[in-house]
Amino acid sequence: MNENNFQSSCPVCGGDAEREKYLRADGDSVRSVGCVRCGNYTIDDSCTRRFKVDGSSYKASAVLREHSERGEPLHIDASNIGSFDERALNSFIEKAQHFLRVVALKTGYPGRSVRLDDGVSYPLAYARDDEELFVIATYLQDSGRVTCESDSEGLDCQLTGDGWVAVETEHASNELSDKVFVAMWFDPSMDEVYSQGIMPALDVDTGYRAIRIDNVEHTGKIDDRIIAEIKESRFLVADFTGQRGGVYFEVGFAMGLGLPVIWTCREDEIDKVHFDTRQYNHIVWKTPGELREKLAVKIRATVGLRAGPSRP
Repeated sequence: MNENNFQSSCPVCGGDAEREKYLRADGDSVRSVGCVRCGNYTIDDSCTRRFKVDGSSYKASAVLREHSERGEPLHIDASNIGSFDERALNSFIEKAQHFLRVVALKTGYPGRSVRLDDGVSYPLAYARDDEELFVIATYLQDSGRVTCESDSEGLDCQLTGDGWVAVETEHASNELSDKVFVAMWFDPSMDEVYSQGIMPALDVDTGYRAIRIDNVEHTGKIDDRIIAEIKESRFLVADFTGQRGGVYFEVGFAMGLGLPVIWTCREDEIDKVHFDTRQYNHIVWKTPGELREKLAVKIRATVGLRAGPSRP
C-alpha cells in the first residue's frame, strides 16, 4: 500500500474496510473503499461523516454491494447520498426474487453452490441482517427453489431445477415484451426529441412500443407505476439531457433487474453527465433526426428488432 492507503472502518456500515485517499481533477478529495460488506465504492471525503451507522444503513450497504458485484461501483457525493432509501428493495417478495437472481449469477450454472458468510453476505438479499437473510433463504428452500446448508458461520446455497426455471422464466418474460421504458427530461424543449427521435426509432424503425410515464394514465403513486412499467419492459432508453435525478434513479432500478440500458445525451450536455456513468457508451446527438437514426442502429446491434407480428 502507498502512504495514502490505510485500514479503517467503512463510513457506510462500519465494517472492516481498506480506504485510499486521492484527489479528483476538480481538487475534491475522494475515498476509494473496499468493504467486506458493502463491496467496492468511492465517496467524497465531505460525505464520509454523513452516514449514521445504525439500523437503517443496511439499505445503502445493499445498493452499494449490488453495484460492486456487477463490477459497476458507485460514487457517493452530495447529489445522491440521500437516495439509498428510495433505491433499496423493501418488500419481502422483491428481496426473495432478487436473492434468487443473485444466487443464479454467482453460481453460473446448475449444481454449483455459493457461500454466504455471516455478517457480510446479507446485503446480497437487501436484508437488514443475517436473520432476515436466513428467513429469505428458508422461504425459497420451502418453495423448492433453493437448497441451503447452514453451519455456525453461514450458508451454502444453490438453485434447484425449479429455481433455475423461475429465473429463466422471469428473464424470458422480459425478452418477449414489446415495451421499452423511456427515461428522460419532461421539459417542453424535449418534446420533439421524443416525438421525432426516440419514439419513431422504437415504434417505427425497430418495432417496439415506447413507454414514457407522463403519457401513461395512473391512479396510484407515480413511483409505483414507474417501477411496474420498468419491470415489464424489454430494455430502457435513457436520455441524460437536463441531468434529471429521476433518470438516474430509473436507470439504476432497471440495471438492478438486469435490463439492458441504451444511454443517450445531447452533445452540449455530455460533459455534465455524472462521472459514475461516463464509463457507459452514450449516443451523442445534436438533432432529433440524428438521435432517431443512431438509436435505431444501436437497438438493431445490441437488442435486435422486435420479434413477432407488427402491432396495429
